[in-house]
Amino acid sequence: MINIFLKVVRRDDDPFFGFKELLSKDKSNKIFYISLSEDQYDLVKKVEFSWRRYFRFLYYKKIFLFIEQKLKEILINEIPCNVFLPDEGVWGLFINESNLKKKYLYKTINVQHGYFSKFYLRQKNTYHFRYLLNKLSRIISNYPTFGYGVGYGGFDVYCCYSKKQYDYLKFIGNKNIFICPYTLKKDLINKYYETKNNFHKNSVVVYLPTTIPGSGYKSLNNLLDLLQEFIIYLNQMQYKIDLRLHPGADRDNDINIINNSSLIKYVSIEKKCSNLHSFKNHNIIISANSTAIIEAEILNKTSVCIGTKYEKDPYGYFKNYIDLDKNNWRDKVKKIFISQNTSKINISKLNDINKKEFLNLLKKIHTR
Repeated sequence: MINIFLKVVRRDDDPFFGFKELLSKDKSNKIFYISLSEDQYDLVKKVEFSWRRYFRFLYYKKIFLFIEQKLKEILINEIPCNVFLPDEGVWGLFINESNLKKKYLYKTINVQHGYFSKFYLRQKNTYHFRYLLNKLSRIISNYPTFGYGVGYGGFDVYCCYSKKQYDYLKFIGNKNIFICPYTLKKDLINKYYETKNNFHKNSVVVYLPTTIPGSGYKSLNNLLDLLQEFIIYLNQMQYKIDLRLHPGADRDNDINIINNSSLIKYVSIEKKCSNLHSFKNHNIIISANSTAIIEAEILNKTSVCIGTKYEKDPYGYFKNYIDLDKNNWRDKVKKIFISQNTSKINISKLNDINKKEFLNLLKKIHTR
């Protein structure tokens, strides 16, 4: 069986590591990676965090062609093939609706990366609009420009973090679903233990969400205003506060905005470093909905998801959630910070993938 791991975004860890390790135990499984060039990764970042994402079919045409060519070099008729992809946006739609899938009958496995936010879940309500835009973009370039929202990407198998995601995916009609946070984050866990730290006691890092148009936040200044009371309160609790800029941010511009804001006397701007170093250097991880919160929970770090009027956590995905619009948020901060985690990761509590069931399913989906 052929197994292809498609990496379309730069990552500190390898989301496929656990699956590759499992599949490599059977010598009949062939493993292939398809990665983009550095220039292509730069373009993906430039497009995804700007207005250009509304015209992906124009910017990604060469990348789509590159991926198709790489697939053609690997795929062989009548040999079962699986394509693993940690994304459900335009990339998932491109892979699942490609003519290559019809020709070679490969199956697709979604490897969860981010969280299921309200923003992404509500995309199902714009399905018909996105469908029409994709139809138009295919006429122009033969490629789509939008995904259809979580669970609607046409994957044959889904691998997710928790029962909440499992229940949602099942509710909307998906059948082959595995809860396997340990498998999904095995490389992250290994690298976390290998990463040296510069730990500061009573330190927090606040992962700033993106403030690009369409994200919910009007601007970085708007976001800083929403966080002001919260930041000042943490400062009063004698915590060292670092702000971590979003990877899609215009770093120089955002640093200038923060330096000229009233919050600069309470915070520092974290130097450019990997997520792993942020986790190692701080005992509390904070964000307004972020994959970093999920990863911190898996690593048994104290993590806090903060809700604002623009982004809540109505689905209860996060263990520690604080709504800054509620009057009791200060009490919740005290309770969480006092009882923060100090123990190591308890691997036994993380769901590993049911290896036998997963491997049997990969064979079964090719015989239907």
